[in-house]
Amino acid sequence: MKRPALMVVFLLVGTWVAVSQSSYVIVDSVRLPAESYVGDPVELRYSVRSQATPAVPDDIGQPRWGEITALRVVPGAGVFDLRMTVTPYEPGTLALPRIDLGEVRIEGLSLIVESILAPGEVGLRPAHGPQRLPGTQAALLLFGFGISFVIALVLYLLGPGRRHIHSIVSRYRARVPYRKLLARVQLLERDIKRYTMREFYIVLVEELQAFMTSRVEQNCMAATATELIELLSELEESCGATAGTAAPLEEVLTAADSAKFARKTIRRKKRSRHLKLVHAVAVELESHRTKLRRSVRGPRGQVSRVGA
Repeated sequence: MKRPALMVVFLLVGTWVAVSQSSYVIVDSVRLPAESYVGDPVELRYSVRSQATPAVPDDIGQPRWGEITALRVVPGAGVFDLRMTVTPYEPGTLALPRIDLGEVRIEGLSLIVESILAPGEVGLRPAHGPQRLPGTQAALLLFGFGISFVIALVLYLLGPGRRHIHSIVSRYRARVPYRKLLARVQLLERDIKRYTMREFYIVLVEELQAFMTSRVEQNCMAATATELIELLSELEESCGATAGTAAPLEEVLTAADSAKFARKTIRRKKRSRHLKLVHAVAVELESHRTKLRRSVRGPRGQVSRVGA
């Protein structure tokens, strides 16, 4: 009689232990993301109500359809959170293996994994070959055009382009004194009241000296008014102008000498007229110089003999 009673006691104790270990209720569950496909990691979160104290096992059993990459337990008062990350490699409804947390074993969990195949479609989709990114062809064309342009530009600059560029630079430099003279005349006309009579003619003569230096074959920066007047015919000849084109400058230079050294009074109205004379003569000389340069240069930039 004692032996059957002892067996009953052991059976009752085992049943109580089993009931205590498996006594739990899942009160909430969350899946992130809500929808996933084969190969997508999925995080599963369960809120479990149980009086047992859970413990994370050292070894996590792996399902045949994928793998559990992480498992974590967040304990609480009467409720603990079970969080795990799984990566499925099969579609369909997949059952999770039993999870042994010490005093409580969680089982009967599952997740649904969608398939990338259309309903009724069987097998894998055929693999596509290498695909070009949108705009790749246009980018390659632009790159090729840029390389070709750079090579052509280098060849041009090393060949005939050097002569053309030198010609352009020379023409630009030749026009700089002319442009500076016109700009200074315009400035003097605008601020004529701010300059004294002597300052006015000093500035004007300096610009005329710089202009004439760029056109005749000698430095005129230290030349006197008398010397500049003697060079007017040479100035006309160098610009290809007719005789007498630069003659009005003689009046301006003579007045400048009178204002600077003889202290002769020259009214503002006359000074303004002198500015107009300088402007008109400079424009006329530059016009003749441009025509002369074009006549010397033959077709396509080749030099021809004047008078031929």
